[in-house]
Amino acid sequence: METQSLLNAEEKYVQENSLNCKLFIHPETQISRIAVTDEQNKIRLMQEMPTEDFFKGKAGILNLRFLKTFLVVSPKKLSLIPRDLYEEGKDSNSELFLQDSGKHYFSVIEKHNCIASFSPYDNQKTWLSILKDAELIPSSKIMINYLTDLKVKYKTILGLNFNAGHFEVVLLEDNNLQFYSQFPCSTPDEFNFFLLTLFEKLALTPALTQFYLWGNIRQDDENYKRLAKYSRNLTFTDSNFLIGATECE
Repeated sequence: METQSLLNAEEKYVQENSLNCKLFIHPETQISRIAVTDEQNKIRLMQEMPTEDFFKGKAGILNLRFLKTFLVVSPKKLSLIPRDLYEEGKDSNSELFLQDSGKHYFSVIEKHNCIASFSPYDNQKTWLSILKDAELIPSSKIMINYLTDLKVKYKTILGLNFNAGHFEVVLLEDNNLQFYSQFPCSTPDEFNFFLLTLFEKLALTPALTQFYLWGNIRQDDENYKRLAKYSRNLTFTDSNFLIGATECE
């Protein structure tokens, strides 16, 4: 009962103070999660529910007005632009870095003085049509921030985020961002091929690389078994993208 009372108190706080709060949403195919932070960026409320319920009007939180709304997305395409080459507001930036007919979004990665220029997947269009003023945070930014803040003994860190049909890769060396890309992985053999390609092209020694894993991967699946052939330095992150998004602001 005490836990429920605390939850009700937080819901009441958000309802009464939403104009001073920020709303963060991490939508996924089955389950979507939300977090609300106050003026001190403290998380006041976290919820999850079946994604379809958001579109049926059952998520009362979406009926409130917030100071800002953020949507965490997996980017379809992403380029990292050095900040000194980026001139905000010029259409030439998106044309230069993303050859794509869709709308482009930009997110600052302060820790590495660069701009993420990206386009979301088509399955995010419903969310974007509902949350027209939302600011998008790419999952790659959250990965980069998380890996940058780590204190580990390895000079080389490789972050892998597994999605349906593809995986994201972030490489840091001596805490400097060196590489970002995406690769298809519809089968374990395809994943293994691109993993070996990464090792070769980036001159990585797997045994001396610390791997951090997000997304659709478990210790008993084939992708994990392929990774385990090359390194024992495999860590499932204790951070999720929703919490990571609140820490971006």
